[in-house]
Amino acid sequence: SVETYRGFVLQRGQGSIILAPTSLVRGEERVEVVLFDGRTAWARVPSLGAEEEPPLVALAWETGAAPAGVQALAWSVRPELGPGRRAWTLEPPIGATPGTGRPVLVNTSLRSAAPSPLERYWQVGLRSSLGAPLLDARGAVLCVVFRRWLAEPDTTLCVTESDATRSIGP
Repeated sequence: SVETYRGFVLQRGQGSIILAPTSLVRGEERVEVVLFDGRTAWARVPSLGAEEEPPLVALAWETGAAPAGVQALAWSVRPELGPGRRAWTLEPPIGATPGTGRPVLVNTSLRSAAPSPLERYWQVGLRSSLGAPLLDARGAVLCVVFRRWLAEPDTTLCVTESDATRSIGP
């Protein structure tokens, strides 16, 4: 069976990587990346120790570089985060095969910080969207949805750049 994971392309130095939720790709050695235009590429998943559980993991392009024409996102510089902060993400149309259909712009907002010991993550009013970057009005990444928040219905947790690859917990 084929599983579909979600991630996004992020600028890193002169190149790019793919960021994806660790929980979705743990145990994989490589994953096929389906771009919004339908093209595919392969990426390597780094091995993580049994105790390591960062919200996101950086996947490396198997060829060493992104396919030509891939647009990478960048983290927002000094994002102003707080309850009510507006954010947007792009979602594939419901029922669409990955790489087909025009993406849908979804408008959402940050709710509040999660309770201790997860207070460094933001609650977001999205039912799923794991791996989705939440963007500011300029298209820069504010935070990334990485897990469902079971304490609140239709809520997920979002991680900022400073904690994206740091292990979950206190």
